[in-house]
Amino acid sequence: MLALWALAVLLVITGSLLPAAALARLHYDAIAPNDKVVHFMGYTVLALVPVSLLELAGLGIALAATMIPMGVLLEFLQRLVPGRTFEIGDMVANSLGVLSGILLALCVRRVFRRWMLNPQRES
Repeated sequence: MLALWALAVLLVITGSLLPAAALARLHYDAIAPNDKVVHFMGYTVLALVPVSLLELAGLGIALAATMIPMGVLLEFLQRLVPGRTFEIGDMVANSLGVLSGILLALCVRRVFRRWMLNPQRES
């Protein structure tokens, strides 16, 4: 499962550093009408996966938390990519996505743990 998460991280890195012309050819605007929502949702998933799927929640949280500096770094690197711009709003959306992904995953873990420990659950 971590391999799929790592692939998702690589896809975010690649997508973040593609020139604007390449994104236009992918019809990005047709599938992503609100850039901030895409940032938020993408980073929510990047945080949700390791926290919810790793046995050690602390390790998952640590991996998820690395997505915040990654998002900030990618935003600064976009200044070097033709047609891409640096936006503080994207960094905020990324960071809020990571935080929401961690919180959501912790809730999922708690519900799943209760479900697994409840001997009276329905079959």
